[in-house]
Amino acid sequence: MDINKKANSNGTRILIVDDEKIERTTLAGILQARGFDIHMAADGEETVRVAEVFEPELIIMGIDMPRMDGRKACERIRSMKLTSRPTIIMVSSLSDNDVLADALRKGADDFVIKPVNDVVLLAKIDAT
Repeated sequence: MDINKKANSNGTRILIVDDEKIERTTLAGILQARGFDIHMAADGEETVRVAEVFEPELIIMGIDMPRMDGRKACERIRSMKLTSRPTIIMVSSLSDNDVLADALRKGADDFVIKPVNDVVLLAKIDAT
């Protein structure tokens, strides 16, 4: 997908970030079926670059990633001058309260635990 493409008339722009391709593509399939405009990134550094151009309304991002983890990427995104403030939902296989609390302190709005339950994720998206 061209990151310069704006959302179609029925789609919220969502950026899916995870270092595991299977995780990205699974979430993308679920969300594209609902009409969302999806772009994907593989790590925090790519997320920051893509967020500047794609200007997502929502970012679903893994916490543990190489090069730049989700918490650092979240901090960087929150410091950027974007047209609007994207909602950030962190995804983690860890249920470590300290890690999740740190992600929230660094600008995340919510989180889900892997394996991601699509009903729960869609409910959280609908609530944003």
